Amino acid sequence: MRKPAQSTLRLFAGIVACANLSALDSFAQGYPVKPIRMVVGFPVGMGSDTTARMVAQKLSEHLGQPVVVENRTGAAGQLATEKVATSPPDGYTLLMMTAGDTIRPALRANLPYDLERDLTPVSLVTIAPFLLVVHPSVPAHNVKELIALARSQPGKLSYGSSGVGGTSNLAGELLKFMAKVNESLNKQGIEVETNTPEQFAAFIHSEIAQNLKLIRSAGIKAE
Repeated sequence: MRKPAQSTLRLFAGIVACANLSALDSFAQGYPVKPIRMVVGFPVGMGSDTTARMVAQKLSEHLGQPVVVENRTGAAGQLATEKVATSPPDGYTLLMMTAGDTIRPALRANLPYDLERDLTPVSLVTIAPFLLVVHPSVPAHNVKELIALARSQPGKLSYGSSGVGGTSNLAGELLKFMAKVNESLNKQGIEVETNTPEQFAAFIHSEIAQNLKLIRSAGIKAE
């Protein structure tokens, strides 16, 4: 397949947000006077985590207070968002959001928070690409061949993602819809190192920052 830099499947945006500030005047009173937490909804090494740590370092240098990254994983980032949305609105708990946060209200009813009411956006941080990858054993060298393979084996392929409602999950569902194929959501994460080719005869969307070394070392085909 083509080099990753030549084919970007979908994009997600990283946004720093904080609990909705009821009194912005607090920033004029010596803020910050104590360490700040930046909560990330995904594991260490994921793209959002890497971005958060870079931002935290620069914020700490600029503000003169430690900015500590806290990974609170689960529910495709929902647990982290909920934690920040229900935290005291004092500017000391930040959230590294992804596009999944803006999509989730349309997918899940009765969320324990309201994005517009409970969170204040601070800054757009990054835009990053996704890759479409398959195990070397899969007889497909580009998207056209992968779609043809899926159509010839209805229901046989599956794909992994960061979780239901996440951007990689929705990108997979969009690909299925546009290609008119019916594949299933297999598991969260790619876990290529622990899977046999037979178990991983699937396609998946994943964050480049986390998996580039793995993709190269395993000889995985990427689009």
